[in-house]
Amino acid sequence: MVKPFLKYVQRKSIHSYEDLQCLPCGVLNNKELVFKKGFYMNKRYFMIIAITIVISSVIAYYYLFHTDSIREKEMDETDFLKDKVAVVYYSTTIDTRPGKGFAVFIDQKGEAYPFETKGLELGSSAFNGKTVFFQDETNDYTLSTELKKEKRDKPQFTGDYIGENPKDNSFFSIFNTGFAENGEGYESDIYWKHNQQHKKDTLPFFIETRGQHKNNIYTISGDVTMDEKDDHESYTFALHKTTLSAEAKTVEIMSWNDSDEPLPLSHMHYFNKHLYYLDTVSRKEKSEFRMVDLDLKNKQVDDQIIFEVDLKETDDFLPHSVHKNAHIDKDKFYMIDGKGNVYSTDLRTGSSKKEFHIKTEFQPHDFVEVDWRDHYLYLYFNTTDKSALETYDLTSGERIDRLEIKGVEAIKKNKIYSYDLLILK
Repeated sequence: MVKPFLKYVQRKSIHSYEDLQCLPCGVLNNKELVFKKGFYMNKRYFMIIAITIVISSVIAYYYLFHTDSIREKEMDETDFLKDKVAVVYYSTTIDTRPGKGFAVFIDQKGEAYPFETKGLELGSSAFNGKTVFFQDETNDYTLSTELKKEKRDKPQFTGDYIGENPKDNSFFSIFNTGFAENGEGYESDIYWKHNQQHKKDTLPFFIETRGQHKNNIYTISGDVTMDEKDDHESYTFALHKTTLSAEAKTVEIMSWNDSDEPLPLSHMHYFNKHLYYLDTVSRKEKSEFRMVDLDLKNKQVDDQIIFEVDLKETDDFLPHSVHKNAHIDKDKFYMIDGKGNVYSTDLRTGSSKKEFHIKTEFQPHDFVEVDWRDHYLYLYFNTTDKSALETYDLTSGERIDRLEIKGVEAIKKNKIYSYDLLILK
């Protein structure tokens, strides 16, 4: 602001703004007085313009990124969950600071009720029939007849798993915490309650996949070794079992090797003393999508190829959900791929077949969230023109319900992404 004015006063043998300040007004001729007045007027205009820009930016940000959120007081209504059929967890990614997210409750009419949080990448929710449990970077939330908010001991930025803790009628959660502060090893923090007291421990490894059966939490860790002779990588995996009480007790159950690097695509599911999960592995020109079978009794590992695709088409067939791409109903292992094909594998015979194809068209890499219950498959479409929740019967392959969702349009403008679908009823 001073520099343009100095260019003028220097031509009048006044060498600084301070020199001008010291002069009596009468020393200046009218032209100089007019200019001095003009200088302050210009300064005022600049200030008005700057303030206008700031206000306009705030208004633009509000309308582009603001989402009307239900308040905690509204969620304290005793019948809030009565007509809710699902919860969808939205969040910004880990590189967005500060984080922002929503737990979006959907009622029977398709109306959305977003509750704003601080967000948690790969966040999810759990439900024990009465209480919904979800989290953000710093807090745990439980919602039944009222909403309770509890702050954890430190921020977490990437979720991994949420489950029920039946011994304490509560919930536990695992986070993908990251590398240890001393730089040695990886950490996955686990939180739970025992006798209403908050507990915490750390699993000293990155979790490849995870699952739960009753009081047992199962996790798989992986390690890579390099053969110095042929520079070929080999992979060693270990299955761990964790039980939660006053302390977290973790033991290794079994380990195995794989010459190729598999990518787990689902949680683990327990059935008849076996754990099953979905993965994919690339061999030569093909990618195999497999059901992995961990025999807990005999400590053996087996796999069954469900289908194969050309290597260049692998990405198009990768499932949409982060963890919920597989399910067991009775004696069948079900999975869904990224193109909407649903397959089943008979756990008695090991035979696999394509069961049906999803009716709603969507593109690979669209955000489509998945959940399962008994012989039903639920899909939440987040990138179609109209968001919708669909229900499919696994037995017949028919779509038996489609619920149009209203009220999530504003969330999509926030660069916030869906990570989890939880069916409540």
